[in-house]
Amino acid sequence: MNKKTVLIVSLLMTLVLISNVLAITASIGNARMILRAESGDILEKSFLVKNVNEVAVNILLTASGALEKDITIKDNNFVLQPNEEKKAFFTIKVTKAGTTESKINVQFTPVDGKNG
Repeated sequence: MNKKTVLIVSLLMTLVLISNVLAITASIGNARMILRAESGDILEKSFLVKNVNEVAVNILLTASGALEKDITIKDNNFVLQPNEEKKAFFTIKVTKAGTTESKINVQFTPVDGKNG
């Protein structure tokens, strides 16, 4: 009887822990770009954001890096339904000469308010 109780409790704990491990996953097309431009150029680009989850997700886009202030994101906050995708457009106004590195960060969070 004691072994059965331990087995049942262990199985229940495993199921509870597994449900907490399930997470939102991200999918981004053409996630890395190398752009060549001259000072004064304005580059208009996009990348594909896909919701491969079974729940709707909020998408938040933010720029960081050397050109953070020179990057304008068209729609920086939107919702994607399950299996929906959207092109995220951005513009970079090149103000500095030389080689720089910048990033557009993509945050996926479930619409229902759970952790992303």
